[in-house]
Amino acid sequence: MFQEKIKDLMNKGSRNSNVVAIIDDLMKERHQQFSEIMNMPVPLVHAIIKRIDKERKEEKKQVDKMGRKRK
Repeated sequence: MFQEKIKDLMNKGSRNSNVVAIIDDLMKERHQQFSEIMNMPVPLVHAIIKRIDKERKEEKKQVDKMGRKRK
């Protein structure tokens, strides 16, 4: 079964801001190399991005909670 990779999206001209944001997130948050990201299957990237989003929401929740305690 063929799994589309990120580089396949880039080759199709889908260099929109979503693909660029995904690559940027993986490089910053997970310290992935650009060449590794290009060869990652799209479903895996989607799962990682969902996890990053979940972590960010939890961090924001904790920050908000601490902010309320200080008032």
